[in-house]
Amino acid sequence: MNSTRKSLLLLAIGLPLLVIAYFVPSAYRKAQMDAEVDRLCAVDGGTKLYERVSLPAELFDQWGNPNIPFKGTRNALNSEYVVENFSTREEKGTSLGQRPLTIHRFHYKIVRRSDDRVLGEAISYSRSGGDPEGPWHPSNYQGVCTEQANRLERLVFQRKG
Repeated sequence: MNSTRKSLLLLAIGLPLLVIAYFVPSAYRKAQMDAEVDRLCAVDGGTKLYERVSLPAELFDQWGNPNIPFKGTRNALNSEYVVENFSTREEKGTSLGQRPLTIHRFHYKIVRRSDDRVLGEAISYSRSGGDPEGPWHPSNYQGVCTEQANRLERLVFQRKG
């Protein structure tokens, strides 16, 4: 066998093995963290409704979503209701040549400012990172409880009439 054929054979075998060795460990770690996100959602995540409130139609947008500002924003100064957002992140480490693998916890509360009463709250989890370095956008995973958290405002507020 001449050296050109040997080189091509090594390239044909070695390159796919190198690509597999680069991507498979990160895919496995991401799958593990995605399962952990779902476990955390099952244990701690979800939505709790404490009180329903009827609001006039002008406080809803064209899609029926209530326009409730986040606490600390300019719009919150004159609003009777605000959304408070507490988020934490825990970096779960990384391997050589990978973006940091991180689990995020989001805790939203809708609060009536006049009496500081919490009307509802939602907790959700997500994972970001863990991808090999490259020109592509880093991946993420939204836990199963995220969809519930996204509906918190619609659960708490209903349109009058």
